[in-house]
Amino acid sequence: MKDDLATQGNWSSAYGADGYSLAGSAQHLPSYASFSQSNSSVYTWAANTSDARALSVPGGGAIAATWYNSSFTLNISFNDGNTHLVALYALDWDHAGRVETIQIVDPSTNNVLNTQVLSNFSNGDYLIWSIAGQVQINVTNSAGPNGVISGVFFGSGGTSIASSPGSGSSGSSSNQNCPATINAVSFSGIDTTTQGAWKGAGNFNAPPASSSLVYGKDGDILPDTESCDQACNPFPSYVSFGPQCVNSSTPGNIGSKPYGTHAYVELVQGASGVMGAEPQNASNTDFFQCNYTFANPAAPWAPMVAWRPTSDTREISNWYTCSGITSYYLEFSFGNSTHNFEVYVVDDQNGGSLLRSEQLQVLDGNTDAVLYDSGPFTNFTGGVYYKWSITGHVKVKLINTATNGTSAVINGVFFN
Repeated sequence: MKDDLATQGNWSSAYGADGYSLAGSAQHLPSYASFSQSNSSVYTWAANTSDARALSVPGGGAIAATWYNSSFTLNISFNDGNTHLVALYALDWDHAGRVETIQIVDPSTNNVLNTQVLSNFSNGDYLIWSIAGQVQINVTNSAGPNGVISGVFFGSGGTSIASSPGSGSSGSSSNQNCPATINAVSFSGIDTTTQGAWKGAGNFNAPPASSSLVYGKDGDILPDTESCDQACNPFPSYVSFGPQCVNSSTPGNIGSKPYGTHAYVELVQGASGVMGAEPQNASNTDFFQCNYTFANPAAPWAPMVAWRPTSDTREISNWYTCSGITSYYLEFSFGNSTHNFEVYVVDDQNGGSLLRSEQLQVLDGNTDAVLYDSGPFTNFTGGVYYKWSITGHVKVKLINTATNGTSAVINGVFFN
């Protein structure tokens, strides 16, 4: 999500190349979209005005008008399967101190995909998303006389604009070539029965067919795969590792797929060629972790330990919080597509009274807002998959909540 406090009524320079709908005035929708309002009324403050905040009307003039109510819904549906830029213009024309919450909702599941709280918008503010499929945009007033939206615009305009963070901004990448995305997470539950058998039933001495896989049909990353790199870590084309928009100056960027045992240490050291022994300290604690590997565990622990990707063995391997480090995160960018994603965690049954306690969070990759929080959990010696559907740019954060000196671990991630 981006917002724009600069364009004001001159929307055609930045938005609406494909279509538009102006409250109380003209409408021209693109062939790929349908648009309607529910529970809203229309009010016109000024039918024709030279005020820069008023929306220009194709053919001449400018109007200050709005759809309004204490709460109402804008319904948008795209029929072409593509993602399109959508901009809303909100204007507190009469300086009434309005504050409103705007939520993007999936109507099929009622999942909230994005939430913005908008205030101090008497000069006009555009909220901009990239959207596919069908959504409901719920507008709810929390201060002032009512909630208001003055226009909806489809597609970009004649001149691209820079993001201008303001009262309604959720933040965005500093790279202005970054496409706007909705960063959203839907928790799908946990799985305590599959344990280490993510490859399905049977033993495999080669990469298994995707049809046999319980998880990882599109790709997987295991912490230590004995240097088999690409064959062991197939990585889906729809996701990139690291920040959503990267360039040569992005700190710690390794460019694309995190091949190899020490992929996350590469981020710390900032060079893909550095693949030496795990360091015991680092300045970048956001990305920093260590890893540990011990092959072919004995029964009864073996069923909980994950199969290696391309061989008929199981392997105890994990990324863990090093000494002095309480958390780290793995960062992924799915773009505007939504995909299933799993994180596997398993504790050592031989730990006795030293059982681990840890916490998983999924953060908005741009703002670090918490989109999902597991809360602290322990007693996972049987192995647990945490499962989500994820859209956009996110960080999967692991936090060590133990007080007994143990570390926190992740034993693998899977894409479906």
